[in-house]
Amino acid sequence: MFLKFSRLGMPLGLCLLLGLGCTPVNSRVSQQITVAPVAERTICIQTEPAVAETVLITKPLAKNLAAKGYQVLETPEQAAYNMHLNIVAFGLRGGPPSTYSGPVVGSAAGHALGGATGSLVGFGLGRLLSGSKSVPFIGKVEVSISTPPSSEPQQTVISAWARVYKEHQEPKVRQAVANKLAGKIAALMP
Repeated sequence: MFLKFSRLGMPLGLCLLLGLGCTPVNSRVSQQITVAPVAERTICIQTEPAVAETVLITKPLAKNLAAKGYQVLETPEQAAYNMHLNIVAFGLRGGPPSTYSGPVVGSAAGHALGGATGSLVGFGLGRLLSGSKSVPFIGKVEVSISTPPSSEPQQTVISAWARVYKEHQEPKVRQAVANKLAGKIAALMP
């Protein structure tokens, strides 16, 4: 058989064939922190600066925290945990667009679908079909979590990034990066 499908290859291949714009979002936590558990599962989320992007991150964050059993409160004095988010970066990053994104994605998809032969075919198809260039979309948030009144805050930086290949993909990529950040931030809580 010419193409062999792996577990990852089938969904990736379908996304590429259907043109659904599956954009992988990568992330990194600068330093793993340990937040001490307390009996009361309430939290107040404060953001800085107060810009439109904060809603993109805090809405899915509140949902993720609620799924973990937390009640999100408006006032820090009533909450067992205070979470302060400082949005350092959220948007397209400058620099020259990458012209190798199509061939690289095509090669990876081809390899997943058909091994070495598929990789070469995918690279070639990606090179032919990629008239678009990609630009990195970066989200970076400094997170500080404390249990008032006396504890020292635990701090870390969480980054997430993806590549935007076409202008119309930017809103989807924005939300995907925000969702990844929210998931990583919620995972810090016990």
